[in-house]
Order: sequence, then structure tokens, then C-alpha cells
Amino acid sequence: MTGGGKDKDVVDDDVITTEVATELAYILPPSPVDQPTPDATSPSPPSPPYLLLLAPGAFIPALSYLPLIRAIRSATPPSLRKRLWVAVLKEITVPDPVKGKTWARDGYEAAVKAVKEMGADVTSGGGTPRVFALGHSVGAFLMTPVVRESCLALIQLGAWHNFEETSLQQFPRPTLTIIGSRDGQAPPISMALAVKELYPGTSGALSGDSSGGSSVVAPGSATAAALGPLLSIVQKPFVIIKGMNHAQGGNGVVNRERGDLEASRPVEEVREEIGRLVSAFILLHLHSDNGWAPLLLAGGSSEEGGEGGSGGVGGEEGVRGGVGGEDGGELSEAGACKEGLKLLRGAVGWSLDYLQPFWKAMDMEREEPQHVLDAILSQAGVSTAALPAPIVSHTIFYDFLPDFIRSKPALVGPHNNSSPTTVLQSAWLQTQGKFWPCQSHTLWVKCKTSAALEEALGLGTAPTQAAATTPAAADKSSLAAAFSAWAAAAPMGVRHVAASINEAAMQRALDMVHPYARERYERDGKKVVFGEDRILPIDGWLKADVEWLSEEGVEEGDQEGGVKGGRGVVVARSPILITPDEILPAEMKARFGGMHYMKVVTVARAMQWIMLDAFR
Repeated sequence: MTGGGKDKDVVDDDVITTEVATELAYILPPSPVDQPTPDATSPSPPSPPYLLLLAPGAFIPALSYLPLIRAIRSATPPSLRKRLWVAVLKEITVPDPVKGKTWARDGYEAAVKAVKEMGADVTSGGGTPRVFALGHSVGAFLMTPVVRESCLALIQLGAWHNFEETSLQQFPRPTLTIIGSRDGQAPPISMALAVKELYPGTSGALSGDSSGGSSVVAPGSATAAALGPLLSIVQKPFVIIKGMNHAQGGNGVVNRERGDLEASRPVEEVREEIGRLVSAFILLHLHSDNGWAPLLLAGGSSEEGGEGGSGGVGGEEGVRGGVGGEDGGELSEAGACKEGLKLLRGAVGWSLDYLQPFWKAMDMEREEPQHVLDAILSQAGVSTAALPAPIVSHTIFYDFLPDFIRSKPALVGPHNNSSPTTVLQSAWLQTQGKFWPCQSHTLWVKCKTSAALEEALGLGTAPTQAAATTPAAADKSSLAAAFSAWAAAAPMGVRHVAASINEAAMQRALDMVHPYARERYERDGKKVVFGEDRILPIDGWLKADVEWLSEEGVEEGDQEGGVKGGRGVVVARSPILITPDEILPAEMKARFGGMHYMKVVTVARAMQWIMLDAFR
């Protein structure tokens, strides 16, 4: 650099302009070969320029994004590449929400001003400035308020939507979300419910649903009706790229402390795929007002070609094709719009297929406590089919943890010989995520012990092995010793109730999960073996109750030397709390006797392990 003013550097044949403003790292004008040549004989004015404003992730050097910018430019049709300016904000080193919003707004204003001084006015013509914001990680989150007010669209790379602003569905600007299947910092399942809102139904975007937030095409218009499912894909495409991790959106350096996973594909290949998707999205929205909709209606219906691409329809290699440029000759912008739409359709379609089993598992979570009663009786050797009287379970789900803590399970009835005995259970769903909440849950359940159930069902009250050798505690002070003796003699069935539920949940998750995720897990993931339940000690009821509540859930611990394919084995054990009637002092039995509390995995939690945590 020569110092001062607007200096130019050459970085791998790219000419970048630096020291433009304190908020900007550099500006990348169209390359000299792409810049439009003035034509005095042309009757039409030159097409207006547009700006891609890139907001880096926290602590990631701005120059790390040059290879991604090259990939986007390479995938852009030449007629649009001549108009493409790129500005990159300086990396944020203090990702504080308040300072971050100032960083984003000041960076936006500096970029628009700087490119205007260099001859590219992206505000000309009135209306929303021709600016597309591309944010990586926290950069996307912080750019959201700016996009709402001042940009044509948002591209969020390895990032959740900023729900402080609004839901992704209701966000008033078109938004392309790209997340890697191996992103451990912003995993796809962390946005599963937000995506489900965009594409309601089993496969909303491809089965006729046209909702998806604010649109430049009026939702009730004839154009929207004719476009059908294409409208959601154009306005709010959500794409999962196979094998991509969080770091590959930036400098490629894995941040394991923040939970990122190792990628399974080269960063160069992933950047090319991102480039094609971003280019397609930008192209469609540069034509938003009166360009792409008529072209699509004239040139292709939503029924043609859904298999052109994504993060992996047809294999690990990911997207093939693009929107025109180097490889296939220059397409017209109309042709490039059609190719871009085809690319996004394939990408979104595969991504929804990938998430669909997780959605189903989430819908099942409130049904899963019904298996607890069967598991308790089964492990005690009781068949519900052979019961002399019917028994049903009814689960009360609590929305607030204090209410769940105060709740107690109970037995109701029977009121006559034909009415069933009802087991009232309490349940609470605890969100699970080692690094970020991932929307799956550990299920906390309070039920009755097998001995209490057998007595209520008239199956006899013969003492269990543990009860036969364990005297009741005379008072609270002797409770700990009585319980230790009971636990040491407790039969295996008592120790395996939660484990049997966990094993069933894992098997169901394996049966349901997307084939790509199952194949990866079986080949490379850490496998889970569910060990016997951890019976927590009782040396005073209140203390035991608090300890059970403080347990994080199913405990995970490495099993030394065990290898079951891939990266080894994890032994997981559920914490349980049991209060056997036969050992409690008389003053405690009526209120606290016959309780069996447990924490178990749901099918969705098991699926989260298969899709994400098994690779940590």
C-alpha cells in the first residue's frame, strides 16, 4: 500500500481497495475485465450497480472471506458480474449485542457512501438500496436490523435468525439461510421449528404451500397463485449443505471450544457450492419487482426439474450446475433465473427431507410418557395383557418447572369392577444442547413404583427381594442406611426401567432419521450403550429430590477401549429416584412412598445425538 486515502492491494490477482473507512476492511470492485465498456451508440442507460455487503463472524479476519467472494463472483452471470461490488466490514472483536448493532449500521452506511464515491451509487432510482447483506455467524445476526430497514435481502451463513427482530417467517425481507450438516455452532436442528413454520406440512415447499413471509409478490395475487410453492423457495430458502461445518463459512479453522465439528468435505468445494446458491438468490431478487415472476410463469412451472441440486441430492459432492457463467456459456438473465430457481428448489427440497424426521420426532415428544408405565411393569415382570383389571396412564405436562417440582404422581380408582385404574404421571421437557439449545428434550417423568402399581392392581403384596432383606427405617436419621441396603439388593428390573426406554427411543430414532444422517452415524459417529440406571441415594427426602432435579439428564461417559464402529462407544445412564414404601418411616410413607422418578431421552433427543452430538 502507498498509505493514506483509498489504497489498493493486489491479493491473489484481486484488486482490493483498502483504508476507505474505519468501519470497512476493503472494497472489491468489479474486475477490470468485467466492468462495462461505455457505448455512446447504445440507446439504453447502463444497468445500475448493486452491492454485496459482507459481515464477518466474530474474530475472523476479513481477508479470510476473499475465497468465498471469488466463488460467488465466479458463479454470477457475466452480465451481472459487471455490476457487482463487494464491501467487507472489519471483523468484530467484541460481539456485544449493543456494540454489534452500531458496528453493523455504521459499516452499512460507510460501505454505501464509499462505493458511491467510487462511481457506484446503489441508492439511485429511489426505493430500497440495491444492497444484499451476507453475514457469517454472529455477523448475520447483527445485520438483521439493518437489512430490515435498508437492504434488498439477507443471506445468513452458519447463523440463526435474529428472533429479537421477528420470526423468520414474518421477517419482511427475503432471506437465504445456509447451514452445514456438520455445523456444531449453529446446527440445522436448532432452526428446525423456524423452518417448519416456513414450510408447514410434510414437505411444504414442494407440495403446494405458498406461504413464507413477506413477499414482493402479493400473496393473494394471481401471480402468487400461479407460482405456488416456488414463492416460498424464492423468498425464504433454507439450505443444508452436506458435510459443511461452521468454520467453512469463514476461514475454515474449526473452533472446537464453541462446539464446531470436523467437516467431511474440502472447504474449496463447499465455497463453490455456497457461491452458486448465493448467486442464484441474488439474481432472482435483483429481478424481484417485475423480472423473475413473469419469466418463471412464462418459462417453467413448479413441476419441472426438482433434482438439480443441493447440499446433496444424489451424493456427497453437493450442488452441480449453476446460474450461468464460465462452464456452460453465458445464459440470458431469464435463463439464469430459471436455472437459479431450479438450483434452489433442489437444495430446499433435500433440506426439508433431511429435517422432516426430526419434525416428526418433535411432534411425538408429548406422547412418549405413555411408554413409562409399560416399562415399569415390564421390568417388574408384569404383562399388562394379563392384568385382572384395566390400567391407563394420564400424563400432566407442566409448562413451568416449579409446578412440576411440586407435583406428585398418584393412583386413581378403580371406582367399580369395570372402570380402569388411572396412573397420574407428571412430566417436564428439558431443552437439551451442550453448546446451544437444539430444540430436542430430555423427558423428566414422575410415576409410581412397580410395587405400588402391583398393590393397586391387586397382584399381591409379596415383598420384593430387596424388601425381604431390608428393615424399614425407624426414623429419618436411619433412612440413608435403610435405602443403601435396599438399593444394593434391588433386582435388575428396577435398575433397567429408564435404560429400556432409552434403548427403544434410540432404535426408533435410527429407524426414522434421514438415510444420509443414519449412514454417517453408523460409519463415523460415537455409538451409545445405555447402562443400568443410576439410583440416587436418599438421606432425607428433600435433599434427594433436589439432587434429582439438579442432575443434567442422561449422563454420558466414554467407555474405555470399546469400539462399535466409527469413533467408539459412549455409556449413558439415566438418574432415577425411588422411594420404596417398605423402607420409609411411617410419617413419610403416606406422602412420599411409592415414587419412581426418572430422566430419559426422547426420540428427538436420540435423533439429535445421531445427527450432531455423536461427532463431537
